[in-house]
Amino acid sequence: MAVQKAALVPAVLDEALFERLAHQDAKSDTVKAQLKAVSDEAVSRGAFGAPTLFVTRADETAASMYFGSDRFHIIARQLGLPYANL
Repeated sequence: MAVQKAALVPAVLDEALFERLAHQDAKSDTVKAQLKAVSDEAVSRGAFGAPTLFVTRADETAASMYFGSDRFHIIARQLGLPYANL
């Protein structure tokens, strides 16, 4: 989980602060509206569960959809990045 958080959280935001903010704001109307909007967009693009990731390389115009955490190595290969299975 720490590796996934590191990819999502800016380096200047320490993990303890991230956890406090995430839990504090989770019930706010703003966060709920953002979650609904993102979920609606994902479903409209074909997502059917979580995690679903849409990946677009810099030289592509269309995103590829991946479902499941067991696809990270494939995503890394598509992006030309090294992947270490920790």
